[in-house]
Amino acid sequence: MAASTHRRGEYLSDGVRNLLIDPVPDGAVHRDLLTPSLTFDWRMMELLHRHHEEDQADATVDFVRLAKELTSAVAPCLRMDEKERRTFCGLFEWTGHSREFEYSLKLVQDGSVLGPRVPVRGASELSVLITTAYFERSLGDVFLHKCNGAVQCPSMLKDLIAKPELIKVFGHLPMDVVNAVMGSPRALNLRNIAWHGFLCAGDIDQKYAMLLLVLVASFGALIEGKMDVEGLPHRPPVKYHCPELKGWQSTLDDNVSLFQTAIETSNFVPRGKQSNWLLSLHLLRNKKNGLFLLQVLPEMEHALRVLFAECNHSPQRVQTAESCTHFTTFTEILSSTLSTGEGNSLWSCLGEDIMEYLYDVLIFPSGLRLRDRLGHGEVDIENFDVAIVSYMLSLIIALCRKCGDTSGATSPYTSLFHISAYLHREVKSVDSKIAEFDKTGCCFSKLLEEVPTAAIMLKNARKGDENVRWMTGLVDSSWKRVKPLQCTGFQMELFRLLLQQAQICNQILNQVFKTHSKRMDLLEKKLLHSRQRGNFETLCKFIPVLLKVLSLVLIAACGQASCSREMQECVKGGRRVLTCLENIRTETLPVKNRWSESEVICTKMQQILIDIVQIVFEC
Repeated sequence: MAASTHRRGEYLSDGVRNLLIDPVPDGAVHRDLLTPSLTFDWRMMELLHRHHEEDQADATVDFVRLAKELTSAVAPCLRMDEKERRTFCGLFEWTGHSREFEYSLKLVQDGSVLGPRVPVRGASELSVLITTAYFERSLGDVFLHKCNGAVQCPSMLKDLIAKPELIKVFGHLPMDVVNAVMGSPRALNLRNIAWHGFLCAGDIDQKYAMLLLVLVASFGALIEGKMDVEGLPHRPPVKYHCPELKGWQSTLDDNVSLFQTAIETSNFVPRGKQSNWLLSLHLLRNKKNGLFLLQVLPEMEHALRVLFAECNHSPQRVQTAESCTHFTTFTEILSSTLSTGEGNSLWSCLGEDIMEYLYDVLIFPSGLRLRDRLGHGEVDIENFDVAIVSYMLSLIIALCRKCGDTSGATSPYTSLFHISAYLHREVKSVDSKIAEFDKTGCCFSKLLEEVPTAAIMLKNARKGDENVRWMTGLVDSSWKRVKPLQCTGFQMELFRLLLQQAQICNQILNQVFKTHSKRMDLLEKKLLHSRQRGNFETLCKFIPVLLKVLSLVLIAACGQASCSREMQECVKGGRRVLTCLENIRTETLPVKNRWSESEVICTKMQQILIDIVQIVFEC
């Protein structure tokens, strides 16, 4: 399918275009709106605002007009000298993100920060992305500080701006101006227009980007004397730790080359957006990983919006919405159904593999959620894991190939960040620990004798291949039937329960094996007292019982994970199993070493698990 049918060079609706694209004249008339430190003079702005109120009945139009005049007034800030710049940048200190705002300022002033031989087109748009994200984060920090951390920070910017705690610190007019510039869909709405990817390079006057930075600095001037700027606490950035992406670092160089080819040749890049994508390529080549992601995510959203509109025969959804309707955002673009209840044809266009990939990157609560976290200023863009960048590049390359002139073949993909994927890895980890200790398979053989149903399940999973380990075959065959994008609420609850069980199994095994290793070492050195030797003998008798019952936990988990039927009995039994495991974890702590008591719990838990396995087998 050619994704370029409905693409245009302009993605702003008429109303939004009239607000943003019209030229902004230099503001000689309004130079008195700035203080000598190039921040807004709120007293003069109050007078101007009152003057507009007398002429204009509609408060929204009044604030749009005020915002436009402020944009005109910031023209001198584009030409500030070094002394003015140092004073101006000092007013970013309250945010805790001075580095990001200073970089954004350099982008607006001349774009040279991007490097030599790079066109400035796109610098203002990139500056808006940086400033709006970290301005929102900084306002959230002030709000939380005023509330003493007693409440959560609103996730929506428009809700945060309306908080009385912020109005009390900064004042009504400054917060109204923030709302007019970047909060309200009835005004300029710079934050959403930029972060949802509607802007082409050069779409907005650089004075808009400068306006946002002057607002940030002006808030810095307002907060002085009201709060201890140096003592203002800031939330730590979200740090990604993704062992799931181990090995992706080594693919980065290859992916950069493929990325360039893809964006130059694929129909996935909308017409008029090439400069935006080439800017992301430049950032990538200059090792600015965080800025690359910040730049490319809105572009990917818009490219998917264009494809969504084509697949679903709704070309009007490509443009920005007016104040009475909503943008077509990732939430709707990636939903399996449309607002009409019909199926979303984008799913069949991209295929299940790519949809799982997109959900891993953007949607799943346990996934990366890159767009949300970057868009709300939650991450440190200076320190981004190379593996995540390479992982993201692979997704974009796959999307470009799907929309290319070739057959659209892409590599298979299975979710890494759905909760079922975490459960899969945890189950395999428990299985490998059991196999490491039960090298002869004696414990496992005894289990098969005692639980015939489990033996049949395991035998069926091997499919006659004697080279496949019993448990390996069951785990692999079970997870082939798991469909992350089709999981019901019940299945998600079940996966969370099973994941808790598997995690505790791992903890128990680590505790028991560590104790066994230490005691064995002492025994060989003849350092165990008679009482300790007795305890060690009890431990040695307990371990086969433990391995047998934990193997049964895995068999039950595999059966439940692969069954699509809602089995409330299994959930009830699973909660009892979880309680037993928690008790065993406590009893096997190094300070307790209560092996006999743990064995009693294992015996009780085994019967519960046998009942669950029987239910699953009949499913």
